Amino acid sequence: MPKLMIERSVVIEAPVELVYALVCDFQRWPEWSPWLSAEKDAALSFGDDGKSYAWDGAIVGRGEMRIQNAQVNESLQMQLSLLKPWKSQSAVSFRFSEENGGTRVVWRMEGSLPFFLFFMRPMMETLIGMDYERGLAMLKDLAELGAVPSTIELLPGQTRESCRYVGLVRTCSLAEMPDCMKTDFGRLQAFFEANQLSLSGGAFSIYSKWDLSKAEVEYSACFPVASKPDALPAEFVYREMPQVDAYVVEHTGAYRNLGNAWSAGMLRGRQKVFKQSKKVFPFEVYVTEIDSVPESEIVTRVYFPLA
Repeated sequence: MPKLMIERSVVIEAPVELVYALVCDFQRWPEWSPWLSAEKDAALSFGDDGKSYAWDGAIVGRGEMRIQNAQVNESLQMQLSLLKPWKSQSAVSFRFSEENGGTRVVWRMEGSLPFFLFFMRPMMETLIGMDYERGLAMLKDLAELGAVPSTIELLPGQTRESCRYVGLVRTCSLAEMPDCMKTDFGRLQAFFEANQLSLSGGAFSIYSKWDLSKAEVEYSACFPVASKPDALPAEFVYREMPQVDAYVVEHTGAYRNLGNAWSAGMLRGRQKVFKQSKKVFPFEVYVTEIDSVPESEIVTRVYFPLA
């Protein structure tokens, strides 16, 4: 059986006692779970002893998590049992330790894939690792802010008109992507300001390639324009986005939680809720300027073009 091992950690500016309480209480998991955020109406049930919970959803599948051993404010040992889309069992653990006045949380999973999915191991380790990173980011928000600034709304059957755009194309690691995108949009902004150019709509990013085995992404940072600017730098591209019909997931909240919208859409694509185009790449549109509203009110729409 192909073995899996995923481990991610985060430092949370909150006491160990508070963070431990949020993780050991399964009733709080819907507030920060990276999977339950994708299907808020999944059926949940909680053990009378408080040591287990089970879920059953059309999108997130079916399974159970059970606490097997707990060292208060230090560690939790759990068993994860998946029943759908395939059967498997994994050992899950959380470790908690004080660090610089806050709490370091280490989330680890050890398990395996069905033998016929051996070729998916690198991709699955990346995907589950991304889920763990999203979950820890939301746990951090919940502990530090008292709430997670992230909600999603499903908007099927949307049409987006064609547009021309100026963009920068880059390939980078998933870990580098936030800093790279900040740099690329900064370069676009500087060029537009220097040449007194105006955007003809909201900025957006196109994701043309995901290599999950290598944890890399190819994207284009884009500013829509009415026409091609003069003296366009050689490294900039000028292209046209076609009109598309799309399944849209609208995210309201901090950019650091935007992966929740992508996960919700990609899971629905895999479950055949919609048929995604192979010719037009998915993209995200920044409806709200980041500096114009509190982060809890930032609106971003993720478009999954339809076949």
